[in-house]
Amino acid sequence: MSLAKAKKSWLNLGLGFGSGFLLAIAIAEMLPEAAKVSEYAYLMALLGFVFAYALEHIFKATGFFHSHGSDEDDHPEDRPEAMGFIAFFAISFHSLIDGIAIATALLSSFRLGIFVAIAVIVHKLPDGFTLGSLLVAKEYSKKMLLGLSFVLALATPVGAIFSYYLLKGFSVNAGLFLGLSSGLFIYISTAHMLPEAHHARPPAHLQISSSFIVGVILGLGPLLIK
Repeated sequence: MSLAKAKKSWLNLGLGFGSGFLLAIAIAEMLPEAAKVSEYAYLMALLGFVFAYALEHIFKATGFFHSHGSDEDDHPEDRPEAMGFIAFFAISFHSLIDGIAIATALLSSFRLGIFVAIAVIVHKLPDGFTLGSLLVAKEYSKKMLLGLSFVLALATPVGAIFSYYLLKGFSVNAGLFLGLSSGLFIYISTAHMLPEAHHARPPAHLQISSSFIVGVILGLGPLLIK
């Protein structure tokens, strides 16, 4: 197996695991916690799902397909030069929303906040790989790559800190945002990460499905730590 194929194989396994972990955290922990403090939590989850769907397809309409890797190779050289920046802003905005999810989870409970942070880290790794690959393909300078990477790294903590202090003391608002975040996570897991993982050839699907199940089991960890 070539190095490129090995990287894709591990990336697909990571996507399978991450989608399972994210889905379990969103459905089994975030949504019930949100419902405890807001009667509109489930409606917000639906809105979060719809928002994520709309946002992804807006970026697709611009020509940027947020692909983590598949057997059908992307061809960045065929895209306009602006695609690197479109990718950067898409993933940065996504990271900012992840920060809001962490903050609202922390306002609910420290334990939940830690698990949501882990879930964010797990599913941000492929995003970083995607952005890095695209920018390198576009031959951006090292200074530009470092600058964009620095801004991207700050997006999630900035979103988390700002949201935490903004929402602190407002339990209903925290419940609304936690519900919204759970809907975003459900969409990312089921409509984005898992389908990307299964772009691999059929023989790899069993391993990917197994990694998904392992992710779900580990994502249920918060239910056991109370």
